[in-house]
This record gives sequence, C-alpha cells and structure tokens, in this order.
Amino acid sequence: MYHVHEPELLLVGLLLRVLGRKVVYDVHEDVKAQVQDRLSRWGAIGRTVAAVWGDVEVAASRLLSGVVVVDSHLQSRFAKSGPVVVSNFPSSLFWEGARRVRTTAEFRITYVGGVTQARGLGVLLDALDLLAGEVVLHVIGDIPETPLGARLRAHPRVLLHGRVPWSQVAGHLANADLGVALLQPVRAYLEVEYVVKVFEYLSVGVPVLVSDFPKLRRQVEEFGYGMVVDPASPPAVAAAIEHLRNHPELRREMGERGRRAVRERFNWDREEAKLLALYRTLLPEVAPSAAKAR
Repeated sequence: MYHVHEPELLLVGLLLRVLGRKVVYDVHEDVKAQVQDRLSRWGAIGRTVAAVWGDVEVAASRLLSGVVVVDSHLQSRFAKSGPVVVSNFPSSLFWEGARRVRTTAEFRITYVGGVTQARGLGVLLDALDLLAGEVVLHVIGDIPETPLGARLRAHPRVLLHGRVPWSQVAGHLANADLGVALLQPVRAYLEVEYVVKVFEYLSVGVPVLVSDFPKLRRQVEEFGYGMVVDPASPPAVAAAIEHLRNHPELRREMGERGRRAVRERFNWDREEAKLLALYRTLLPEVAPSAAKAR
C-alpha cells in the first residue's frame, strides 16, 4: 500500500492503482484555494484554472483506495470519496521532557513554521514595532532570501533559530510566553479548522494568539486557551500582545487549559487509531500486530 501526501503525486497514485496497489491520498491543505490565491491576479482565468484543478483532484481521489483529510472543511470537499478525518496533532513524544528554562526576563513571543507574509510574519513585525519594552520575537524555521527574510534578519528584537531538530522544538516552545499563528485572510486559510503549530504551543502550556476566523474562534472560545485577533491589523495584534503581556495569571490559566485540551483530545495518540483502522480495512490480510509500526 502507498500513502500519498502531495497532490503532485496523484498521477503516480493512479498508475499504482492500475498496477493493483492500494493507494491512500492524504489531503492536509486546500490546494484548490491555494491555486486560486496564487493566480488571483489572473482574474477569471485564475479562477477557472483553480476550479479545473479542484475537479481533477476530487475525481482522481475517487479512483484511489482511500482518502484521508485533516478537518471538516476538506471532509466536505471530498465527501464522495468517503474520507477519514485524521488530524495532524502532536504526539506525546513531541512534548515529553520539555521544560521551561529561562535565564532572561523579556516577554518572549515564539513563532514556528514557514516564514511568509501569508502566515502573518510581516504583520507581526509591524506589531512588534508598536510595542515598547523588552519584547522579543523568536522565530523557528528556515528564513527565506526575500524582503521579509531580510527584515527579520535586521530587526533588533528578533532572534532567529533557523531549522531546529524535531526533538528540540518543544524545548524551545516551552520557554515562550506566547505562541502566535496569524494566518492572513486568504482563501487557503479562511476555512482552516486546525493549525498544527497551535497545538504544539499548547502541548507545552503556552497560550496562543490566533487569527479571528470562525472555526479558530470557536475553538478558542470553547477551550479558552488563548485569544483571537484581526490578523491583518498590526495595531490590533499589538494590543492583544500587550494585554496578554500585562496579565501573566491569565496566560498561565490559558496555557494550562491548552495543555489539558491537547492531553485529552488534540493529540496524535488518538488520531493514530483512526489511521490504523483504515489500513486494516484496506489490508485485511495483515495481522493487527503487524500494523502497529509508525
């Protein structure tokens, strides 16, 4: 059986099906919306290309053995394929052993992930310029050779860690006072239900500041592990950071609620069972004991 994670490999997946192999297509992003965002300057042509791609992706997935999606939005889009929702939450291996070890007193904001304007780094820098006092932004991830990358390198209150080994990421996050995920209001993100980095922050008890999108807001209101904000407004982002900075007890309570939510619900240990169940359905000849390898 083959588990395909990228849309570029759909053709390969179809060829494997012709050869009699089992193929699972794993959809963790709305690629149709991403294409439409990237081609937005093309107007109607861009929308047509995105629509055609979306139809091809959905049609191809129906010819495969199974489809895995990460949230209810993609579940709806691929409904005719009978998808299994398997969300990409951190496993207990991620946060085990992570401890808060601080030697400095600044208010530490941490971001982990891809460094792009669409993920809010430009707005975050603008907000940082509006804040007074000892506020430092720690960025974990590859810094691109772009104007945004140059701005991050030159900023006096930004500390760049670059790419960090997976086993060390949780230790970095545990030292943060606030984790941020300021996805910008583009089509590819507006329907996002789960942001992986949010649950990585929460797994080590760090409260979060996230984009005020309907599904993200609903989670924050239900579990109380952070705040939502207009992600395109530097003054709003700065005000939210300042509020959390001035209320350490609120941050502590939010962080503990988030840690509890990850331990009880938003973790890979729960999601893994759904994926293994799909594998066993597609490969009934495989003994259950042989399907436990990760």
